Amino acid sequence: MDMIGDKNLLVAMSPSDSDSQKWEIAPLGDGHSIRNMKTKKYLSLVSIAREAPIVACNFPAAWYMRKIYVVEEDATYFE
Repeated sequence: MDMIGDKNLLVAMSPSDSDSQKWEIAPLGDGHSIRNMKTKKYLSLVSIAREAPIVACNFPAAWYMRKIYVVEEDATYFE
């Protein structure tokens, strides 16, 4: 996931070492905040509707993350 300039737009991009693709995950209440390292903006939702778009904003939102283990890949991921 990448940020476009100073706008609140998120786009899917090929992986790179760009700061716009680096995200800081920090504890926040019962969940975690996700902040872009380049823009310092947080991932949030436009609304709580089921298919609301994810956007970047100046205020953190709490995200619940679940740790999963994929046997076939012998790897642990978060979803």
